[in-house]
Amino acid sequence: MKSSNTELLAKLTEMARDLEFPVSCSSHPIHPFIWEIEAQGELSIENLLKTETPNFLGYSEGGQIMRTGDLEEYWQFVISQAENRSPETLPNYQTLIDLLQSHLTNIELLKIRTLHDPKDSFHLIVGMTTSGEWIGISPNIPTDAEDCDQMGIYNTEQIFLTAYQPQTEITINLLNRLQPILQDLEFYEPEIFGFYTDKGWTVRVGATREVMIHSLLEAVGFARTFPVCKLFHEEEYDEEELEDAKVYLVLDEFLAENITNLRTYMFGMTVSYVFYIIGQTPSGDWAGVTSLAAWA
Repeated sequence: MKSSNTELLAKLTEMARDLEFPVSCSSHPIHPFIWEIEAQGELSIENLLKTETPNFLGYSEGGQIMRTGDLEEYWQFVISQAENRSPETLPNYQTLIDLLQSHLTNIELLKIRTLHDPKDSFHLIVGMTTSGEWIGISPNIPTDAEDCDQMGIYNTEQIFLTAYQPQTEITINLLNRLQPILQDLEFYEPEIFGFYTDKGWTVRVGATREVMIHSLLEAVGFARTFPVCKLFHEEEYDEEELEDAKVYLVLDEFLAENITNLRTYMFGMTVSYVFYIIGQTPSGDWAGVTSLAAWA
């Protein structure tokens, strides 16, 4: 690790010692981290989600939020469920599979852990069009983020949106063929909520894989990106708590003074949410803190 990053990490570690994520129903520690581009690659939503999370109480195994799955096995499962539950929908599934296979390259199944239970995950299917743009689809898994009272302080923050309109006729035509099929198509998710089925898929496009994945996860309610998300919210404390809570203000100020281009990523959809508060170091790498919040 670069000497400047080592020094910054040591300071962050000292300042975050014994601190837990504030305004949460649970008690999870705040973990400082350094992201060095030379060793870990460029910082992106996908790279971040494929990085091992720290171990949190109640989420003890840690691990990757995003993993690669077996697409063929997934399609076989979906087809078998359709045959048993609604055989009239089989032509739509076959049309969907044919469209993706014939119009996309680098097709991949991604499994996204919900964080509420390490076993719970849902699926994305992503691929690149022949014109070089990226398309991804996801089942519309319900989120309860807007219903969490304690999360209201984050809902009032400005949120970055990663809207992208397809630029090539090839991608536009494929999108126009996919959307009517996906709008009311059933989905079957065997690894979330004990087994969840419903109707409706979301489709998003991006100039790059990174933009598409970010936009897709944003659209289904799993990912949010804030310009900055402070740990200290004065209005959340009474007079007796306020003085002790100012340790979070000190950490906020240190982050703002020592790293630039600050932003906050929040990932999750049911009860548990991982936060990454990240900025660029003077050496051009990234640094920040991460923690887990829970809102029942």
